[in-house]
Amino acid sequence: MMKKKGILTLFLAFIMVLSVGGYLEADAGPGSLDGVYLYEDYDYEGRQLYFPSPGEYNLDDDYDFNDELSSLRIIGDYAVVIYEDDDWSNTSSYFDSGDRVSDISDYKLGNDEASSITIYKLPSDNGGLHLFEDYDFEGDHFRFGPGLYDLKDFDFNDEASSFYINGPYRVTFYQDTFSGASVTVTSITYLESEKLKYFVIGNDTITSVWIEDLR
Repeated sequence: MMKKKGILTLFLAFIMVLSVGGYLEADAGPGSLDGVYLYEDYDYEGRQLYFPSPGEYNLDDDYDFNDELSSLRIIGDYAVVIYEDDDWSNTSSYFDSGDRVSDISDYKLGNDEASSITIYKLPSDNGGLHLFEDYDFEGDHFRFGPGLYDLKDFDFNDEASSFYINGPYRVTFYQDTFSGASVTVTSITYLESEKLKYFVIGNDTITSVWIEDLR
């Protein structure tokens, strides 16, 4: 009979093989580790991919998971953008921390249509920049941590109408891709909110944002 230590060694070796490339493939299950879980079938069933790290992932070439995604879960402070094409382009849908989507067909990018994804690490405690499609924090919502973001990558170019900043961050909004007219807002308090129509660059004109952590 194989000793428990030998069984554990084999199990760990198996996990290391599967987790090469920053992901883990396993039978569908609840999953409890922080990260992004993709499922082949509705209701978190079928083949499962688990991604514990931020990055860009081509589901077609690298994971044999092209046009297979039907449900997803996010545990911890992460966001994921799923794209229709394998070069991180065309129609996309955005999800962030705590999202549990048992049927992805209800979203802009539907069932069995995803070919690539980008995963971002988000600040804890709901921190960062919150952008909204409509006034009064309504409509599609995106959350961003420190970094440079081209909103075309999120299918959200010239769409933002309101925002708030949670935490000590400085945010620069650009009318073009990190160029052209811009406005910088610094939040030192817990919540600062404005309607973008009152700013120089105006409503539905933002193309990119630069977020700096002031701590």
